[in-house]
Amino acid sequence: MHSPVRTGRYRESHALFADGRQVLPIGPEIPVAEEYVFVNLVPYARKIERGLSPQAPDGVYQAVAHLAQQQFRNLARITFSYRTVLEGVIAGGKAGDRASNRNPAIIIRGKV
Repeated sequence: MHSPVRTGRYRESHALFADGRQVLPIGPEIPVAEEYVFVNLVPYARKIERGLSPQAPDGVYQAVAHLAQQQFRNLARITFSYRTVLEGVIAGGKAGDRASNRNPAIIIRGKV
C-alpha cells in the first residue's frame, strides 16, 4: 500500500525471508521462524528509502516498520534495518557487509 508506483516493479519486488531463506509471502506455506525479513530486491530500493522518489518522500520501509511496530507491539518486535540478499538467501559476513548491496528491510522477531 505504501509503495510508490511508476512501473509497478518496486511494488512487485518485495520479498519475505524466514530465518534467512526466501519464502512465498502468502498462503499456508510460511514456515515458523525466529526471524522474518521483508526486503525489496530492486537495485534502486535504497534510493527510494532515502526519499528520492516524489511518491515516497519519506521512504517506505522505515515508515512501514514504525507503523507495524505500533500496531503489533504486543506480538512482535518490528524494526527497520538494511540487509543483503544474494541468490535467494540473506547474506552475512563480508558479502552482507557491503553497503552498496544492502537494501531496506523490515525485521520481525517474536516477543521473548
